[in-house]
Amino acid sequence: MKKFLFLTFIFSTFFMSCEKSVLDKPFNPILYKTEFTQFFQDENITNKDAFLINYAIIRQRDYLGYEIEGKTYGEILQMAKAYNQNGMPINETYDEVEYQDDLEVTISHIKSTFLNKSETSTAKVKNLKFKATYKNVSDKDVALNLATFIINGPFKQHLMTAGYETNCKILAGETMVVNYVVNSKKIRDNLFYGKTSKIKRLMIDDIIENTDIQLGGLTVDKETKFYEECFIEDLVVEPFQLSKYKEMYPDKNFNVKMVNGVQTVHRGSRFYTKEDTDKALNYK
Repeated sequence: MKKFLFLTFIFSTFFMSCEKSVLDKPFNPILYKTEFTQFFQDENITNKDAFLINYAIIRQRDYLGYEIEGKTYGEILQMAKAYNQNGMPINETYDEVEYQDDLEVTISHIKSTFLNKSETSTAKVKNLKFKATYKNVSDKDVALNLATFIINGPFKQHLMTAGYETNCKILAGETMVVNYVVNSKKIRDNLFYGKTSKIKRLMIDDIIENTDIQLGGLTVDKETKFYEECFIEDLVVEPFQLSKYKEMYPDKNFNVKMVNGVQTVHRGSRFYTKEDTDKALNYK
């Protein structure tokens, strides 16, 4: 009996050792729901690896310059690691904008957080939150009116453009800190726009933590007598304008052009002007 149990253990160990890693399996959209859970059970796959594989799958569009059909999960992972490090093989263009250099802007503390849906609601909504520190490097007081930020995803490609209105005075040589938010559902809408498959396993917290946010543009007013300093570091500012792929690319036509042999897609405005504040934004 002991000999039988011993042989059973040996054979079980042998077959387990021969079992393939999920990385060796070819991507199959029909089986993906099951195989996605196996990513977190495979000792060869870290949580970051699982995230990158999943993101490469949900982000894939023909115009983005890569395919996943016919590839193993291991091949998708290697491709995703390269895109995470160097970006995807496409160029992105924006409308031209003039920069104002009175303020230096530093972006930090990018994270996922829950906020109340509204002032009268206790329901929570997940948001991307980030901090912008404005330093007045001029020798005169200025007022920050509008600021627009470009939110790039883990593969260094555009996910969202967000415009904010502040209207606060910043004294010469001083700094002001503002916390901005974007409802994660708005990011999700852009991420899934144009996706034909039903694979929608979105690891939004990991996406947010791997975003890169850049200043798109800002406007300042040098006539500051009608402005006050703002001490709003403990508050959050919501956007007055967001880019929406459904409106930018009707009928899922991303208007990709070949420029110098590289697929290029236009992402619209880099900076939202005062006229855009007149547009109603159903943010929540």
